[in-house]
Amino acid sequence: MDKSDQQAWLKWCGTTSVPLRQLSPDGQPIDIASGCLLDFQSRRFLLTVRHAVDLSSSGWVVELEYDPAKGTEVYQPAMFLHIGEMKKGSGDIGLVDYAYAEVPKDLQPVFDLRSPRGPVAPRRNRHIFRAENVTEPEANTIYAFSGQVCPEMHGSLAMVTECHVYPGLRYESSDGPFHSFALPVKHPGHDAFEGCSGAPIVDTHRRIVALVSSGDKETNNIRAISVSKYIFALDFYCREIRPD
Repeated sequence: MDKSDQQAWLKWCGTTSVPLRQLSPDGQPIDIASGCLLDFQSRRFLLTVRHAVDLSSSGWVVELEYDPAKGTEVYQPAMFLHIGEMKKGSGDIGLVDYAYAEVPKDLQPVFDLRSPRGPVAPRRNRHIFRAENVTEPEANTIYAFSGQVCPEMHGSLAMVTECHVYPGLRYESSDGPFHSFALPVKHPGHDAFEGCSGAPIVDTHRRIVALVSSGDKETNNIRAISVSKYIFALDFYCREIRPD
């Protein structure tokens, strides 16, 4: 890519991640994560990782956009679905670090970068992936992910985050459903990635390969769950769950 193409790609990468917020029963933000939106068989799905929206948690919402007069608009999925895999030999079923929820077909979060003084960039729609954008990682290809990190509470209801894009990742290996990507710099510590769990890892062709699951400071890697391996769950859902 030349410099202008690279800048356009990095700008696009910032729109691929959808912010998730966990709200307490009284509406106070208490945790953050990420996800992405994928259109599959004329329906729209929110993808993220199970450890963020696990079975013991509740109150997760999608941050849609900010209205200065009304505050932040959110959407709460009816439920997140999880996937279990049976282990050979024992017959035990273990949950995969992958979760999804159907959302309205017209759900469209907005990327709106703001400072305390107001907007610092034009508003843009967050990217919606299509099924044909799902692929497996390749060597000699550059990858990136983005997310809103470093949450700070201002009062009891206002949460401030920073939007970061992490480019320059290189695919190294796969272990079952997980892919490992090498960071281009020394791992900055887990706090730097807080809120990126579930963020899509994308390539320079604007395709999605995985969802951020964890990081390893010792190996300087990001571990991510394959999207293509579990897209069958969306196919099963669409065949079994008919829209109203």
